[in-house]
Amino acid sequence: MSSDKNYVAHLGGVFLYSEKPGELAEWYTKHFGFRFEHSEEYNAYYYSFPYKETGGGKYSEVVWSIMGATDRPRIEFKGFVINFRVQDIKEFADALRTKGVSVSEVDEFDEGRFAWLTDLEGNHIELWEEIPAEDQ
Repeated sequence: MSSDKNYVAHLGGVFLYSEKPGELAEWYTKHFGFRFEHSEEYNAYYYSFPYKETGGGKYSEVVWSIMGATDRPRIEFKGFVINFRVQDIKEFADALRTKGVSVSEVDEFDEGRFAWLTDLEGNHIELWEEIPAEDQ
């Protein structure tokens, strides 16, 4: 395998395993507005982020999935952070707080504005808003 070739084209999806996938899907619907499709067969909930690929212009999607935990690997430490690119981070963080979600204060760095929280099952979430060039 050549070290200079990029084999990864896009993020295909995020797959969370949950003891209570329905409750976790409801949490994301309530706080993030995701509208899930449900698969009884797999006890899974799916939400898609559509996008237009660069170059060919083909429409595709990134899948956000919450699945039943019956077949997942048992890992105690959750060593990842889910990053959502958002618009108007301060307003969104305030809206989450009014719904009872504990969100950090918004911090600003060279890379943008950030805030952090955890979901219903303790998965770490980072909110990121790019700073427009005219605001820098």
